[in-house]
Amino acid sequence: MFLFQRDRKYSSIINIKTIPMLRSEKDVSDHSEIRCGFVFAATGDQYNILARRAARSLRRIHADAAIDLYSDQEIIDPIFEKVHAVSKDTTRPKMEALRRSRFDRTIYLDCDIMVVADIQDLFRALDKYEFMAAHARGSNMALSRRPFTKHIPVSFPQVNTGVIAIRKSESTSDLMRKWDDEFSQSGDKLDQPYLRKLLYDNDYNLGILPPEYNLMMLETIQVWTSKTNAPRVLHCPALHYRDDPGDPKKPFEYDEILSPELTTHLKQLIASDFSLGGNPKAKVRKLNSLEETQKKKSIWRRAISLIGA
Repeated sequence: MFLFQRDRKYSSIINIKTIPMLRSEKDVSDHSEIRCGFVFAATGDQYNILARRAARSLRRIHADAAIDLYSDQEIIDPIFEKVHAVSKDTTRPKMEALRRSRFDRTIYLDCDIMVVADIQDLFRALDKYEFMAAHARGSNMALSRRPFTKHIPVSFPQVNTGVIAIRKSESTSDLMRKWDDEFSQSGDKLDQPYLRKLLYDNDYNLGILPPEYNLMMLETIQVWTSKTNAPRVLHCPALHYRDDPGDPKKPFEYDEILSPELTTHLKQLIASDFSLGGNPKAKVRKLNSLEETQKKKSIWRRAISLIGA
């Protein structure tokens, strides 16, 4: 095993006092020694580059966060506080990373994630829950209709494992071990159905994240308004299908993921989100669709022509 310690001294303890709290100061101080951190996991050149870029995007939002990488390569990069070697026979490094995380409270992020707003409140949510993730999209896809999940109601869908918040406990250690074992023995390429089955068949302390903490359907940003909280995490699988993963020393940029119009709209949503320190009075309306825009232009042209007549 190799372990790389950064020269720069970033604390591996995130002071929960820096997180906006709704409870008393006494409650806040009780959390001051909780070890909280972010974890990425990657195998192969492309995924390791994406992990380094994703970590830099995270660092722009959380400048003092402890960030670890679980990797099959000897990565030396100051963006990570520690780099841990993963097992050579691992099929999903995320499971190993979650199982071995040195933090009491861990936020795991996939390599195709761009964090665009503060998500440290997830550490506080782990006061109540031990395992948190957002619902997965594509519940009508074949992977959601596995024979061994037919006993599970449709109303209990899969969770997407690109963003996971987890508190270390005997229960979550048991969940990670069973998930890893069942998936590894299956020879399958899809791990989420196995997690769904375990979460349904067992009494784990599960919390469900809203979509803004793991937004995959990026095109839907155009219909978001200031009536809702802004997206915090953009999840873009297209990033790891590109031939060139980009410069590992540079964070992801908006224009790699979103159109200029969606980028502007997203920034407006963040600026209007009171939970992010924004101004909720700054009204943000949904973007007009092309069809609506053309319709309005047509009505305007007709009005002008009637006036001219």
